[in-house]
Amino acid sequence: MWSPETGLSCTECNNPVATPPASTTYTATGMFNGCPTSVSATVNVTNPPAYQFPDDVNLCGGESLTLNLINEPGATYSWTSTDPAFGTVTVAQPTITPTQTATYTLQATNGCAVTASLTVTVVNGTLTTDGDTTICSNFSTPLSASGNLPGTYLWSTGATQQAIVVNPAVSTTYMVTYTFGDDCILTDDILVNVQGQGAELTFPADIQLCPGESVTLNSTITPGATYSWTGTPGGFSSTAGGPTVMPPVSTTYSVTATLGECVRTESVAIVVFSGVTLTASPDVTLCQGLSTTLTATGSATGTYLWTPGGTMPNITVSPANTTTYNLLYTYGDGCTLTETVTVTVVPNFDVRIEASPDTNRIYVGTPLELMAIVTPSQNLSGFQFQWFENGAASGSGESYSAVPATQDSARFIYVVVATSPNGCVSSDTFSLTVLPPVVVIPNAFTPGNDEYNNTFGLVILGGEVTVESMEVYNRWGEKVFSSEEPNARWDGRVDGNEAPSDVYVYVIKWRRGDGALEVAHGDVTLLR
Repeated sequence: MWSPETGLSCTECNNPVATPPASTTYTATGMFNGCPTSVSATVNVTNPPAYQFPDDVNLCGGESLTLNLINEPGATYSWTSTDPAFGTVTVAQPTITPTQTATYTLQATNGCAVTASLTVTVVNGTLTTDGDTTICSNFSTPLSASGNLPGTYLWSTGATQQAIVVNPAVSTTYMVTYTFGDDCILTDDILVNVQGQGAELTFPADIQLCPGESVTLNSTITPGATYSWTGTPGGFSSTAGGPTVMPPVSTTYSVTATLGECVRTESVAIVVFSGVTLTASPDVTLCQGLSTTLTATGSATGTYLWTPGGTMPNITVSPANTTTYNLLYTYGDGCTLTETVTVTVVPNFDVRIEASPDTNRIYVGTPLELMAIVTPSQNLSGFQFQWFENGAASGSGESYSAVPATQDSARFIYVVVATSPNGCVSSDTFSLTVLPPVVVIPNAFTPGNDEYNNTFGLVILGGEVTVESMEVYNRWGEKVFSSEEPNARWDGRVDGNEAPSDVYVYVIKWRRGDGALEVAHGDVTLLR
């Protein structure tokens, strides 16, 4: 039985494996021939040699680094590296100034051995500058800086671009700071010597013009200097120190200014917002109470202001009286174009249909008279009227006559469109149902017995009906009555004598009000 059990692989075996966390004495107890016995062994635990690599292993070219921050007395250290210039170093805390990225390997022992590695990254940057020169005062010259790695630039002028332009009045040294990698920094200087006096040039601050605007190209004229100006597109030249120009299109002006031995050439680009157009709606005549949309289209990006109306390019207006709308179109560098649109308001009117007969149901063949009534009342000599029947153009003029025809009940819709001399339009709709005539034929009659039902013929309950012929036959096929009177009726007599009670056959031909022919036949009973 082994104890303590800490760090042992087993406690009731002959040969346990001990892995103690610290120095530990283990005791084994047992029985031999009934007698107790025991034995002890101490396992001494020694910690491996201590070391600590630095946290920041990213170096700029020329920077130094101590590889180990701990030196344990009694331990031995040995260093090797992938950098061939490093060799083998046996000090505990070597300090290096590497020129390239490399891996450094440590082997240390104090009875226990340890091996560890770290990689040190070295960023080697280079900075190239250009611009050392000699110039005249008031002249400008470019300076540039270029690094071999991604980074940032800061000039002593405060500029942060790689390339800058300077115009010192006296000799000046310009410094640029190049930052790259892990805050690595390189600096360099550029000397610009100033010798001699050059002519001054002050170009205009506002180089954007509207059509018709002028600008003075140079506001600072140096006494004794000569100037030579040209313009592109060509056609312009001047020897004035500060010429005033009114270019019709965008133009680049170049000047050569000479003062003694100093010759200075500069250019300025003047932008002209030329060729911009504005199109607005033409003047319009509007009927009172209606609306119209006024539109504006500018050929360049800009803003619109209608007075009255608002700030949209298209506005819908409905003026009560004739109104002029003023349009201000602003584009470019405050350039403007204007337009006006006059909306002439003319009196409007209403039209309504009066019908005769004044009903919404008529029988086929009934004449229909329609009249267009305009309000307010006025002279209609210049008016135009167009009538439509069920969508088809059917007449013109103030009045319209029709005889609606149909075989069955049908809906008729009449529309009148009236147009005034000034172009105003009004319309009205009238609808009615056209019915076929209503006719019944009795199946019996009683002539001579009383004052009712004494004759036989068509009974017209509604509509226009005209009899063309009526014939009556007895049961033997003999014609007993015949008439072509429009309102023909049989009184039950044959040749002046009363016909006997019997069943008779009739044939009646009649026309409706629209001229359609109808034929009715059947039998009727005569009762006495």
